[in-house]
Amino acid sequence: MKFVLNIAFLLIPLYSISQSDSLIASQYFEIGDSLYQKGNYNMANVYYKKAGTHYQQAENWERYLKCKN
Repeated sequence: MKFVLNIAFLLIPLYSISQSDSLIASQYFEIGDSLYQKGNYNMANVYYKKAGTHYQQAENWERYLKCKN
């Protein structure tokens, strides 16, 4: 029982980090989209790359690939 609780306490922070990375990534992606719509393609790419890094850390591969396209 103690082993199961120890595992749970170790996994909860990892889940929180993953959610945090996804939230930051989605904010970067939205900024990238906004810049892209305004024709600022170079800065949009900067934000897409930032978003991609966070999606990769969160292992959200579908959104990671969207940042690469």
